[in-house]
Amino acid sequence: ESAYRMFDNDTCKFIFEDIIMKYLEAKRLGFRGYSCFERYFLNVNCLQGFIVRKSTRKQWFVAKMPLIGLPLLWSIALEIPDSNQRVLNSSVTLLNRVYQRFDISVMELTGKYRLQYIDHCMRHFEESLKIQSKSQALRCLTLLNRLLDISEAHGINFDYHKDSEPHGAKLIGNP
Repeated sequence: ESAYRMFDNDTCKFIFEDIIMKYLEAKRLGFRGYSCFERYFLNVNCLQGFIVRKSTRKQWFVAKMPLIGLPLLWSIALEIPDSNQRVLNSSVTLLNRVYQRFDISVMELTGKYRLQYIDHCMRHFEESLKIQSKSQALRCLTLLNRLLDISEAHGINFDYHKDSEPHGAKLIGNP
């Protein structure tokens, strides 16, 4: 990737899996820590072939699930305090991108992966109701709402398939 990489691929994978994933506390994460997590998350999954990059370094697509570190990303998105808006917004955005950007090689599994996303949100929603955590319940609903908003605005996998119709566009007209 970059000519100025500090670590080789094996070292990056070791740092992510054996240090970051084991010792990072999702609830106490600051923005710098989150940025480090996100960079390693994308890089390690790219190195392992779970994420593929297209044309530019910023444009990427999921080629295989589950991604390495995905449970930690879920923890960050669901457990970060509401007061930490930068990390909250960044983690929710990344989480939704993971479930929105699928490579053509796994396109037929898009529905299955999105169902897993919805399932995860609903399980956490039920748990938050049991412990009477209003903020956690609202977080789950926010995650579901953002995924729905993206799907309705851009259609299925809008980054890869420019000809896909937005969900809302399919409902226009006579049934």
